[in-house]
Amino acid sequence: MASLHWAYPRSVRFLSKCTFCAHLRLEDLNVTTLLIVNLLTNAVRYGSGQIVVEARAHDGQVTVVVANEGNPIPERALPTLFDPLTRATSPDRSGMAAGMGLGLYICRCIASAHQGTISVESSDGGTRFTVQIPCSPSLSV
Repeated sequence: MASLHWAYPRSVRFLSKCTFCAHLRLEDLNVTTLLIVNLLTNAVRYGSGQIVVEARAHDGQVTVVVANEGNPIPERALPTLFDPLTRATSPDRSGMAAGMGLGLYICRCIASAHQGTISVESSDGGTRFTVQIPCSPSLSV
């Protein structure tokens, strides 16, 4: 998260309501971290205001929510948002060119590889990505 603050120095507040690492296998942590960093990077880049990260384990699932305030993702972009080489917007808030359209596709691949899901809700109030991954069988809650 420190690298996100360095890359995007505006005031961003990350809130984590709990940890989820205890419910995942050690070998899953690196790719799960990549998934969360991709979502956080998008929230910093395309959102505005506060970013909230919520993590919890319940009913044999780890749920991570990354929510940010800001303009909604265009409704026409939602059905294909997790497809490769898909971008919902052109430049980010700073006017920089958008990415290659692989970040959310990679997030979907990581979630799917762990028998999980990723979804998005976006409205005038902001955008909310929800990732659900089954707990490791030996660590299930």
